[in-house]
Amino acid sequence: MAQIYQGEQFYENGDYKEAQIIFDKILIQLDNKSDKYCFTLTKLGRCLYRQNKLEEAQLCYQQGLKIAAKQLNKSQLIERQIGLLHTDLADTLVVMGDYNEARKSYKIGLQITEQQKDPRQLAIIKGQIGILDLIQKDLEPAEKYLLETISIFHQINEPKHEAIYLNELAFLYKDNLELDKAEENYRKAVKIQEQQDLVESARIYNNLGNLNCSMGKHNEAE
Repeated sequence: MAQIYQGEQFYENGDYKEAQIIFDKILIQLDNKSDKYCFTLTKLGRCLYRQNKLEEAQLCYQQGLKIAAKQLNKSQLIERQIGLLHTDLADTLVVMGDYNEARKSYKIGLQITEQQKDPRQLAIIKGQIGILDLIQKDLEPAEKYLLETISIFHQINEPKHEAIYLNELAFLYKDNLELDKAEENYRKAVKIQEQQDLVESARIYNNLGNLNCSMGKHNEAE
């Protein structure tokens, strides 16, 4: 337990290389067919992902899924872990540019999470699918998923995440030339982030300023 806590602390502090070393050591001590091995692979995969070691992260998640599939008694915890593994794998595949496989993994993760009744994880997956749709210029489903994500984060009182996806929604409307809607959502995001994250607030202000310039609102862009 102490090693796991140490690894998690390194990860939370952004020291992904040290966290990777800890989780590698833990794996050596575990039965490679156990659920604990599966959980630790997830943590290791995230460390690798954060270091942009994408192929290694992909292998960790795929190995974790194989081990989880062989568990005879699939507890709710194991089912949740399978959902997380699929979501993390999908995040990695998006960065690698394999959008079709990423979508398949997201949809499996979404199906499991809907059964688990975990609103926060549900919002995360829907948001990631929405962003994938946005990347692929499939704007109608992107809007649907982003609106659902924003609604969930609002309901569970996570304003910082709500603002992140409001910003993504504003970008979608800007891309679709629905400029008034884009401005409205940028302003909502800024209002939230002013109380949460000044750096992120400044970034959204910049987005809003660029939008106002494109709309001819030069005084508001200043």
